[in-house]
Amino acid sequence: WSDVAIKSPRDRKELLLHELFHCVQPQLKLLAAAGTPEHLDSKEGRYWLRLEWKALEMALRKSGKHREQALRDAFAFRKSRRLLFPASVEDERGQEITEGLAAYTATVLVADSESDAIAGALDLLANAEKNAKDASFVRTFAYFSGPAYGLLLDASSRDWRKRIKNTDDLGVLVMQALNIH
Repeated sequence: WSDVAIKSPRDRKELLLHELFHCVQPQLKLLAAAGTPEHLDSKEGRYWLRLEWKALEMALRKSGKHREQALRDAFAFRKSRRLLFPASVEDERGQEITEGLAAYTATVLVADSESDAIAGALDLLANAEKNAKDASFVRTFAYFSGPAYGLLLDASSRDWRKRIKNTDDLGVLVMQALNIH
C-alpha cells in the first residue's frame, strides 16, 4: 500500500482502474495466454521495441498522411523485431491483450478528454523511454504500447472495442482499420 499512497491521484486512479479491468476481463473473454517475452531484455529486442514506441509517439502526435507514415514505421519496426524473435510473437500479442487493454482502459477512463488520454499515453511512452536504461520490458512493455494502440484504434475504428477478441493483435487491428499493408 505504501507504493499506492505515494502515487499522484491520477496515477492511483490509473492503477486501480487497470486492476479493476482485470476483474472483468474473464467475463469479456479478453484474457490471452502469454508467456514471458524474454527477448525484450536483449539488445535487439529492446532496440526494435523502442523504435516502435518512438513511431507510435509520432503517430499519436500527428494526423492524416503523417500519422499513416508514422504507423507504417511502427509496423515495420514491430515486424523486424518479430522476424528476429518469431517464437515470442504470441507472448507479445497475449501480453498486449491482457495487460495492454487494461492499461488502455485505465488511461482512457482517468482522462477528462480524448486529448488528455493521448497526453497520458504520450507520458507513458516518454517515461518508458526515460527508464529504458534500467527497466526490464519483459512484463511491462504492454503497459506502454497498449494505450497507444488503443487510442489509435479509437481514432480509426470507433467500434473496435465491441469486436475485439483475445486472439487479436492490436497492431494488426490498427493496420486493418487504416488499410495499411
